[in-house]
Amino acid sequence: MDESLLPIRMINEATYCRRLFWLEHVTKQFVESHDTRDGSRIHARVDKPGGRLAKRDEPADDPPAVARSVTLSSSTLGIVGRIDLVESAHGVATPVDYKRGSAPHTPLGAWDPERVQLCLQGLLLREAGFESDEGVLYYAESRKRVTIAFDDDLIDLALRAIVDARAISQATTIPAPLTDSPKCPRCSLVGICLPDETNLLRAERSGTVHRTLTPPADDALPLYIVTQGATVGKSDEVLEIRKDGAVIDSARLLEVSHISIFGNAQVSSQALRAIADRGIPVFYLSFGGWLSAICHAPVSHSLDARMAQHRAFADSEATQRLSRGFVEGKVRNQRTIMRRQLGDRAAVELQQMSLLIDRIVRANDPDVLLGL
Repeated sequence: MDESLLPIRMINEATYCRRLFWLEHVTKQFVESHDTRDGSRIHARVDKPGGRLAKRDEPADDPPAVARSVTLSSSTLGIVGRIDLVESAHGVATPVDYKRGSAPHTPLGAWDPERVQLCLQGLLLREAGFESDEGVLYYAESRKRVTIAFDDDLIDLALRAIVDARAISQATTIPAPLTDSPKCPRCSLVGICLPDETNLLRAERSGTVHRTLTPPADDALPLYIVTQGATVGKSDEVLEIRKDGAVIDSARLLEVSHISIFGNAQVSSQALRAIADRGIPVFYLSFGGWLSAICHAPVSHSLDARMAQHRAFADSEATQRLSRGFVEGKVRNQRTIMRRQLGDRAAVELQQMSLLIDRIVRANDPDVLLGL
């Protein structure tokens, strides 16, 4: 793919948040979250190429065609994009873009980032020779299709978004973070972006940062199998607990963190493969709870990484450099959390930790580093 072409998914990000676009597109930083994983699940089917695009000169009585995961590009616009679904018939093509959430209540039917992305998909279809005057946003949570017309105002907004995104990508400094924006708490890169801390240091905020730092919610829960003689099977993306041929309970694979089997219960081969593919460990215990065995997917160890680790261990200079980096990173992260949670109330402690970091950077003895 031509590296000079901007992915329209990234133009969506630039319209949503310029700083997020910089972090993801320019510095190639990406962090998984519940939202991104759920989005991948929703896109699983449409991410597999299939179907067909209707021919532009096909007979009038030919049925409409549907194509999945269609990639198009334009050197004129300088963009490339993959369209989730294209519905086409008799020279007219409609892009359909899948979204994980609910349809928003807004006069335009959707927010600007989604409208811009869909419009750019329509412009790519036009360059491919189709008529494309509208697109569809499908919101999975509310199971609703929202039709977006590609009028002159939206096309102008989409073209300006391309220019803006290209200007951001060619700039030499990262854009400033958003201020007190509701977009930030759910952003997977908030721990890298640090909008509150950055704005505080740039003197764009006064007082203390009040946003509470909370760890990401892990919605997965353990599954305990205590019914003797039960069998754990699999049906699509659901684990079914059966006994005497009847399903007595079930759990979605997406919602299972680990499985504990007490006593005489079994796991089918199909279920075990699906469990292992998702990195879910299975603990086999006696009826009284004594651990007998653990089953998990094979752990891949890179030979090159192991060799590099042994070389670093044998090199005292490399060991010192890595050790300083580990300890410095730990203290810096602790200081960031303290600054976010307490602000000026921890001014003395923050100053002490800053001095500690200076000492860590200069430490040349392993025992001194351990003490620090």
